[in-house]
Amino acid sequence: MMIRFAIRDDDVHVATRFTDLKKLYDKIWEICPVNFAIIPCVNSVVLREEYNVHKAKGEYFIGINKFLTQNLKKLLKDGQISVLQHGFSHESKNGHPEFMRRDLNLIERMRRGKILLEDLFEHPVRVFVPPHNMISRIGYKALKEC
Repeated sequence: MMIRFAIRDDDVHVATRFTDLKKLYDKIWEICPVNFAIIPCVNSVVLREEYNVHKAKGEYFIGINKFLTQNLKKLLKDGQISVLQHGFSHESKNGHPEFMRRDLNLIERMRRGKILLEDLFEHPVRVFVPPHNMISRIGYKALKEC
């Protein structure tokens, strides 16, 4: 009997090192595609707090990490990975994850992230993974609209 399984790695973003992904998945993506839930635009708050980048200001599009994105693009073309959208910036405010917040235009963020990823990877993005695996009713409406 064949066992089927899926691997999803969340939080791939501009500061992710491709060498780390390669070390983890090099033997795996040869036999089973790995799903990468990619944050299109990490904001400076997330970078400072979670990744200890002290001088960051603004939004950082994953596309500026050319080494990462060129390698992911090749793996995607070879069928070894899938690209999923993981929110827009993954930012939380007062303990509320991005797609649980009412103060953000979630439709715009979802659309913008999808377009950025599809343009970068030249491939449709059909799966959305909400940051922290949490989505509000408003977030769900945004998902349905996009």
